[in-house]
Amino acid sequence: MAHLGPVGSWRKRVGVLAILTAACGALVGRTPAAGGDAVVDALGAQDSVTSASIQDAGCANLPIAGACMPECVTMTTDQCKASFCCTNLGQCTMASGACVAASQADCAASQNCARWGHCHPADGRCAAATDTDCASAAVCPSQGLCHAQSGKCVATAAGCAASTNCQDSGRCSQVGDACGAASTADCAKSQVCVQHGQCTLANGNCAAVTSADCAGAKDCSVDGLCHTDGGSGQCFAATNADCQTSTSCLTIGHCSYFNPDGYPSGGRCGALTDADCTGSLACKNEGACSATEKYHTCAKSPYGGGDVWSAAD
Repeated sequence: MAHLGPVGSWRKRVGVLAILTAACGALVGRTPAAGGDAVVDALGAQDSVTSASIQDAGCANLPIAGACMPECVTMTTDQCKASFCCTNLGQCTMASGACVAASQADCAASQNCARWGHCHPADGRCAAATDTDCASAAVCPSQGLCHAQSGKCVATAAGCAASTNCQDSGRCSQVGDACGAASTADCAKSQVCVQHGQCTLANGNCAAVTSADCAGAKDCSVDGLCHTDGGSGQCFAATNADCQTSTSCLTIGHCSYFNPDGYPSGGRCGALTDADCTGSLACKNEGACSATEKYHTCAKSPYGGGDVWSAAD
């Protein structure tokens, strides 16, 4: 077997990484809903590297020798237990040169059990076998994937309606195996509607379609983002009046409309003149009375810097 020594070529090392990727399958997971982590889909990984190619790469010297590679004869169960395959996928036992899931305990202790409900061994890998597996996994309360089907957790109508994603982004209805926004009613009860005016269903997503959507949102009352063009799906400022009635005008002097990007959805509110700042609480309480040209906000000097006030302060 050829080994990679300390002075092995960069090309050889790149080859090793390519073999690792091919052997374990593409290290990508099913795409979670907005805001979720991508994890390895153990059921979809395909082992495709021959014994000869692994040996040529120098399998014994690979830093993660317990990776899910078939026919790597130098591997042991101890190497499997110390590897990504065990901690993430529950494949902790060496069998015929590969790390496999051989016990319920190994699957139950894996990250994919906690995340995706893959808690029972099946054909050498861990899978979702019961609804209890899914109900105990993170994807049930977050994404509504609460029912075990064909080794994975899929959506239920009740799971979607009770999910965090329903509350946050309007994905309240079962759409195939996943949860999605299926009606304007789904969108209207979500935080993206309350906060950002994305209250209307458009092309399968919640979006700001009318100015009425934006006018009722917190982004309008706080930051002056009270209009939409119906196409961008976003709320934005369009006039000085939008800005002057906002909370940000009173508190931090963001009283003037400007559009740094030049397209309609780029409109926002900022401090463009000293007069914007002098009437604000930031000026009265903290001495931030000068508009900064660079930052379009109020500061203790016209040059800004560490004393710049923004909506995040």
